[in-house]
Amino acid sequence: MSTSVDLDRYRGDSRVRKLITENRAVVGVAALLVVLSLLAVGVNAAGFPAIAGMLVSWNVLVTGVLFVFAVLPLYAIRFLPSYHKF
Repeated sequence: MSTSVDLDRYRGDSRVRKLITENRAVVGVAALLVVLSLLAVGVNAAGFPAIAGMLVSWNVLVTGVLFVFAVLPLYAIRFLPSYHKF
């Protein structure tokens, strides 16, 4: 009995690729957030904590904007009267 995952059964499975191509804008913003975080860590390690703080602030701002304009409308749409007609 083996506990390892059989990776061959996932070969050719394009669910992740399909998810990325269908949600290209969200994946791009998520990649931007990761890059900003890594950049802030590098700048802080280089000895510039004020600039790193600014980068973290931009990261928080972009995350908040993404939440308000992407996540909340998807949650709120279920409360529209036309949502339950179909």
